[in-house]
Amino acid sequence: MIIVPRCLAVATVAISLAFFTKLEPVQSFPPAKQVVAQSSTAKLPQFTRPPLPKRGAPGNAGRGAGSRSCLMLAKPSSQPMLNNLNALVPEEQVDKVTHVWGLTTLEHPTLWFYIPYDNAGIDSIGFTLQDEDGQLVQKVSVPVPQTTGLIRVKLSDAKPGLQVGRAYNWFFTVRGKCFGNPVVFVEGWIARTSLDAAIHDRLQQASPSQQAALFAEKGIWYDALNLLATLRQSDPQDTTAIANWTALLKESGMEPLATQAIGH
Repeated sequence: MIIVPRCLAVATVAISLAFFTKLEPVQSFPPAKQVVAQSSTAKLPQFTRPPLPKRGAPGNAGRGAGSRSCLMLAKPSSQPMLNNLNALVPEEQVDKVTHVWGLTTLEHPTLWFYIPYDNAGIDSIGFTLQDEDGQLVQKVSVPVPQTTGLIRVKLSDAKPGLQVGRAYNWFFTVRGKCFGNPVVFVEGWIARTSLDAAIHDRLQQASPSQQAALFAEKGIWYDALNLLATLRQSDPQDTTAIANWTALLKESGMEPLATQAIGH
């Protein structure tokens, strides 16, 4: 069954930022020599899930049953996750409620999604970001990819971005070409936090893969994911990049997505 949101704005207003408490700056890492010094035996990135906000972050990352419509799967898979629109964001189940959220340090971050559909059946793809009061922050028209796989959505630097200590509700929608223009969507939250000076110093001394590991350790999901995706895309044969990318997705329950093509 296709999920068709009657009104995304109404859904967002119903989920206010009462779900979120004030975000505190991320505290320092251990001494630099313990963080930066790495060798060929360096540990794989390990994501430390930050505490769920007291009131939660209800969402839908796309791990459920697939939809049937003119949005036909390009490559039907025995892996259920590969037959669904997915957001590359960790899910957390609490009291039968699915929470989908993550942290970033950036004003205009990048988010990642997986599209399994044949592009011939896609009419349009869109991304909407709203603040805690349901007010529109950004609306992005996403080009329809030529092939299935992972795509990035970068918030426009020319438009308002995320404020530190605030959380935002996002929606990623794929609209089909057939009668009624059915919509499949995923939904979640992103909150911007700050880093203290000590962490900034360590990041400046670190390589991109080490930076990703630091972000993952501190629970900064969106920044860690985008760094590793960029490394994976820049050199598809780099075994270290492959291992780091796979490890991050595997421990977050998204291992089937690790082998999917990464688009622009």
